[in-house]
Amino acid sequence: MKHPQSVTMTQQFVQRMEQRIISGQLAPGQRLPNERELAAEMKVSRTIINSGIRELARKGFVRVQPRQGTFVEDFLRRGNVETLTSLLHFSGGPLDRRTFDSLAEFRIHSEAECARLAALRRTDDDLAALRACCSEIRAAANEARVPPNVEYHRRMFLATQNMIYPLVFNAFSEIITEWSALLFCHMPVEEILSALQSITDAIEHRQADEAAACMRAYANRCVRLLDGKYPPA
Repeated sequence: MKHPQSVTMTQQFVQRMEQRIISGQLAPGQRLPNERELAAEMKVSRTIINSGIRELARKGFVRVQPRQGTFVEDFLRRGNVETLTSLLHFSGGPLDRRTFDSLAEFRIHSEAECARLAALRRTDDDLAALRACCSEIRAAANEARVPPNVEYHRRMFLATQNMIYPLVFNAFSEIITEWSALLFCHMPVEEILSALQSITDAIEHRQADEAAACMRAYANRCVRLLDGKYPPA
């Protein structure tokens, strides 16, 4: 049985080590102090250190070599979706410039491809869900609520009928929500709706190339508007 306090302390240890690794304070290949030394430094038990090291290894931040020790791993080579989540939460503040550029590039290409696949594979229910999202965005704007732009993108990823794309979207959902809130401060709702409706029309008529082009243009426009929020390093 796990005790809440132990889980919390393990998470705190993991977060501290992640920050050191992501920031470059600990470099790939560097050997970590042993469990006893880490426990003394962090003022926690060796059980917590052991549990934290296992979690760090699962996320691709370290590797454990029997009888040799624990070494910092190159998380860009060995990481996974959990690593990405940690990277997005790094420092608990806004994204740095490199992460913003990387994420923006990924979103532009992945969303354009998902729009293309949605046009080819969508069901009538998928189309109805996309139309409903557009209606809800308009209603929310009229009522001075934050429009649910994120749900439109989630529905589009689901409409690809690809099992992986929605899961990848979920990994990004928190930062996508943050971006959407910023976006509505800088782009008129009518402009957003016009873009989404053009994408939806192309998906409805199964015009795959048109859907991809519309989504790419919209995503590029969004990135340009958000660009100033993430100054160069």
